Amino acid sequence: MLVLPKGVRHMPAHLSRAVQETLVEEVRSIVQQAPLFVPAMPRTGKEMSVRMTNCGPLAWVTDKER
Repeated sequence: MLVLPKGVRHMPAHLSRAVQETLVEEVRSIVQQAPLFVPAMPRTGKEMSVRMTNCGPLAWVTDKER
């Protein structure tokens, strides 16, 4: 039996398959306009272990330039 961490809920039928597929296509469209990149740690320049995209007027960035 799968045990989820406190505060996590699994809702298997929350989104229909059609809605999930639409959501995936929307995300792919966004990534085409704002490609994925690998952010780097500010002081060391070491790349993080994630890829992310920034879209819209607000975005998360490291303070590498400071």
